[in-house]
Amino acid sequence: MDMTPAQICEVLRDRLVQDVAPTLDDDHARSQLFAAVDVLGKIAPLLEWSGEMLDEQLAALEPRLAKAAETAAGEAGAPAPAAPQGGLRARLAARQAETAAWLDWLHGPGRALDAARRDAIERLLREALQGMLAAERRRIAAIDFSSMTRG
Repeated sequence: MDMTPAQICEVLRDRLVQDVAPTLDDDHARSQLFAAVDVLGKIAPLLEWSGEMLDEQLAALEPRLAKAAETAAGEAGAPAPAAPQGGLRARLAARQAETAAWLDWLHGPGRALDAARRDAIERLLREALQGMLAAERRRIAAIDFSSMTRG
């Protein structure tokens, strides 16, 4: 049997609702069962690697890092762009390391950027990090307390 972890969660959810729930007479036991069904539904999409999320995160990082490099052009020690990487995960890891290098450089000792440049680079890095987090957040399901009391 070749099933993905998400498919296994779906089968478990279905069996719990179809086979186990009708046999439970206790309200507390039923609420616990439906809480487990809800949790299985929320973790199922998180079990599979999401290329879409990595694409979104890279879309948030790459243009802003390029713009930061333009903004810091001519400044001594400004981070170099990350070397090209093969896969999405490797690209994302390289861009995250590049972001960290920018933050270290920007807040390092003796950095004397003019205020406009510093503010522009900080804004770009903040937007990049917010975009990455937003891509992750869109994939986290909200808690559904009503599912724990149905039945």
